[in-house]
Amino acid sequence: VMVPTPFEGLNDCLIGGFRPGQFTLLAARPSIGKSALAIEFVRAAAYAGKRTLFVSLESKHTQVALRALAQDGKHQATLLATWRIDGSIDATIERVGKMAIWIQVLPTIPRILAMMDKLGGVDFLVIDYLQLMQAPREVRDRRLQVEWLSQRIKQIAVEREIPVLCLCSVSRPSADGKEKAPTMASLRESGELE
Repeated sequence: VMVPTPFEGLNDCLIGGFRPGQFTLLAARPSIGKSALAIEFVRAAAYAGKRTLFVSLESKHTQVALRALAQDGKHQATLLATWRIDGSIDATIERVGKMAIWIQVLPTIPRILAMMDKLGGVDFLVIDYLQLMQAPREVRDRRLQVEWLSQRIKQIAVEREIPVLCLCSVSRPSADGKEKAPTMASLRESGELE
């Protein structure tokens, strides 16, 4: 099942959107807006009638839900976070509440698979983000853990025939103060991700 993005130009680049069996990385430095962009993708998928599981390991599910409400209704996130809201939020809550979006904290592959089975399958899986997931204890080296996780996530995409979007951190700029654009080699902790 093809999952469209909310951006026409990106859909053109992706030949229609996120494709079944495709494992896509969304990588950027910290605090650039990866999670906000991922929520836009999740909302677009929901509006297209796609069932989406959003695995949040960086934020509490309530924070993700508030952010989704803010983005959907063009409300100020700071006002929502402090519950200083008016009646205009009611329509947004009703609209977002009907969407087939599940936000869960699932730090392991087996727990993600179990939740997908419990939901009767999903059309789109989003993981925020890869380096916070837990690999089995017997995989001790961090680089090998990230490689193990990326291989298993790709396996989910292929075996379940769904698109999987996985957020990923890239290395911070060098200490010499010279700001360089990130490259594939900047992906943290694993050549497997490249």
